[in-house]
Amino acid sequence: MVTKLAPLVFMVILGASFLGVSFAFAFNEDFWTTNAPMLYPIGTNAGRAAVLNRTVYVIGEASPTAIELYDPIADRWSESTPLSMSEGSYVVAACQNKIYVIGGPTVSGLSTNQAYDPTTDTWGNKAAMPTWAIGMQANVVDGKIYVIAGGQQDGYGVFKIIKSNWVYDPGDDSWSQMADIPTPVAFYASAVLDGKIYIIGGMDHYYYQYPPSTYTNIVQIFDPETKQWSQGTPLPRNMSEMAAAVTTGLQAPKRLYVVGGRAADYGYAAVNWTLMYDPETDNWSFAASMPTARRDISLVTVDDKLYALGGVDSSQHWLVTTEAYTPAEYEMVTPTPSTAISPSTSPTAMPSIPEFPIWMTTLSLIVSMIVAVYAAVAKKKTKSITPETV
Repeated sequence: MVTKLAPLVFMVILGASFLGVSFAFAFNEDFWTTNAPMLYPIGTNAGRAAVLNRTVYVIGEASPTAIELYDPIADRWSESTPLSMSEGSYVVAACQNKIYVIGGPTVSGLSTNQAYDPTTDTWGNKAAMPTWAIGMQANVVDGKIYVIAGGQQDGYGVFKIIKSNWVYDPGDDSWSQMADIPTPVAFYASAVLDGKIYIIGGMDHYYYQYPPSTYTNIVQIFDPETKQWSQGTPLPRNMSEMAAAVTTGLQAPKRLYVVGGRAADYGYAAVNWTLMYDPETDNWSFAASMPTARRDISLVTVDDKLYALGGVDSSQHWLVTTEAYTPAEYEMVTPTPSTAISPSTSPTAMPSIPEFPIWMTTLSLIVSMIVAVYAAVAKKKTKSITPETV
């Protein structure tokens, strides 16, 4: 009887093993890795990076004329032809096979716009943005560059948040004014999802000393096609000085991510949170935490992996840190509903990884091997006591 049941038990356990393996692979947790450090740090202004032909272009603040290039496949940094710009607040955008650097010196109020052509390795001056600001971001939709809101600071340290919305057309080298943002913000996160520009959180009131500046969790969405604004699902926290990027749905499910920044209810300290927005469920959730808590980072996407570059930690140190995020279900494009959870009480806490699939698979394989050996021994023993057929 035991001999007859052994193969059946073996097949059941083996099937459970394969089921455990399949479950482990299907779970496919998201994770962060630490990559090669930058050559120069990105200082106190985010939005200094853009991707063109799978190469990341970065304008650093510690060495503002240096152009850093990052190859995410080789995990290697190098330098490119420098541009002639003084230190200041710039945003970077990749548009129509060129890299655009838009902004200006911190106090002068002068704006500049330069374009880099990788095919000729040359820089050229373009029409400057009519209204200069800091704490802004640049987003590209349908071959045009949108620069929204931000703030202006004079020589006395007075900072005013503005509501402007400008679009640059590289085709005729001209700027046009769009509908003002409903709630002016600076130092926000922004990204393009489904052809719409998401302006996420940011500083909505600035105070030089006391009371402290206030942050918001509102999500404002601009549709360049209709030229109208709408509101999205707000962030779980009031935040500022974070960065945003999206995954496309080609190698990872389509999501919008907000990484790092400062949180008002955490004493304005830099955090390492990774917030994920699922457009199908219209919900935010917390994903795997970034290894290094920091604000003012630049965030880019290459092949649906996120790269968080530079930034400033809570001790005001400028960083050369490069960390890469691989989303859950990477190369498995079927989206699954996300479950909203609360962040840990510590901004730097790392989420635990469920151990069930790993130990279940290992245990099943061990049991399968034992049953297989037992079945083989039992079969041999049965043959030894069975009389031969004449």
